[in-house]
Amino acid sequence: ARYAPSMIAAAAILLSCYITTRRPWSSALRIKTNYDSMDLKSCVLQIASFVKMKAALPCAIFEKYSHSKMENVVAELTNFSWEFPERLFSVQNVCLD
Repeated sequence: ARYAPSMIAAAAILLSCYITTRRPWSSALRIKTNYDSMDLKSCVLQIASFVKMKAALPCAIFEKYSHSKMENVVAELTNFSWEFPERLFSVQNVCLD
C-alpha cells in the first residue's frame, strides 16, 4: 500500500466534501486527522482519477447510487469538473469552521 489507511480515509473525506460542497479542508478536520490538505494532495488526485474513470464506465455501485432513493449521488460525479483548484490544497487557506 502506497498510502496509510488513515491517509486514504482523510483523502476520501476531503474529496467527498469538495465534490458535494466545494469547501476546502477545515481546521477541525486537520486537527482530527493530523493531515494538512497538502499532505493529502497526491492521494486525493489518485482517488479522483479512479472515481472519474469508474464514473465513465458505470458499474453496479454507480447504478445503485443513481436512484432518488440514494439521493442520486452519481449525478454529482457526472457533473463534476474533476479539476481541483490549488486553493483546495493550500495550507494558508484552511477554512475555519
